[in-house]
Amino acid sequence: NFLQHEGNKAILSDIRGAGCIYRFWSANAAGHLKIFFDGESTPRIDCQMQDLFLGSVPPFVKPVVGHRSGGWYSFFPMPFAKGCRIEVTDPGSMYYHVEYQLFPDGTPVRTFTTQLTRADTTALNTILQQWSQLGESPYSASAPGQAAGQSAIAAGETKTVATLLGAGE
Repeated sequence: NFLQHEGNKAILSDIRGAGCIYRFWSANAAGHLKIFFDGESTPRIDCQMQDLFLGSVPPFVKPVVGHRSGGWYSFFPMPFAKGCRIEVTDPGSMYYHVEYQLFPDGTPVRTFTTQLTRADTTALNTILQQWSQLGESPYSASAPGQAAGQSAIAAGETKTVATLLGAGE
């Protein structure tokens, strides 16, 4: 599941071109994380992988990063002008996602830095304020139209198991 192994180091992604990582997730974050931007030889992020997701590495703060439902996640955007390489030393049998978007050639991009501008800080504070007011789940155990149970269906037979109306999952 890694792009490449170099001894005890695993390459998780090696993205070329201008773009932005919007989501970084792992079911079992482990090892030491290094994230390099735009071909730099020194990583801009250099920490234990779990520390990034626990909000111990500024500017990555909860709830934009966290550990929930068995997964470690970051929704903190990490833009790059020329590319981004993510590697982990001693990752074990890690399962992960790096979700990113590439931009058209010539798109001006200000590469990620841990030092936020005043505008970045204002935007982050707005997001944190909005996320702090998310409220309760709209789904409840007694929601109308909830279906549960078992049904046997013979080969070639059709049967309506449930009729659900409105939003659901």
